[in-house]
Amino acid sequence: MNHIYLAAPFFSDGQNDRVNQVVSLLKENPTVASDGIFVPSEHQHDDLEFGSFKWQVATFNSDVRQVRKADAVVAIIDYQLEETAENEPDSGTIFEIGAASKLAFQWY
Repeated sequence: MNHIYLAAPFFSDGQNDRVNQVVSLLKENPTVASDGIFVPSEHQHDDLEFGSFKWQVATFNSDVRQVRKADAVVAIIDYQLEETAENEPDSGTIFEIGAASKLAFQWY
């Protein structure tokens, strides 16, 4: 069974709805371990002040560790600013895609 890292923004109700939809679809996939889907928003280091330097370091380390452990990264890249409907990439999601790409091709 495959383990998945789900890269996506999660800063609004609309974004969280999309994350939940994708998680549901992944759980229906027989090749995906239903308990092996890492959703970063569920691992926010509640013991640290959100946005503090310690939180940032802990989040970075956790996310990179989970990207390494995953068999695949699924990214929701249709991020839109709900109030303007303009596309704007989420920097965290773009970083996670880049980290996964680097890890996948590190043998070059």
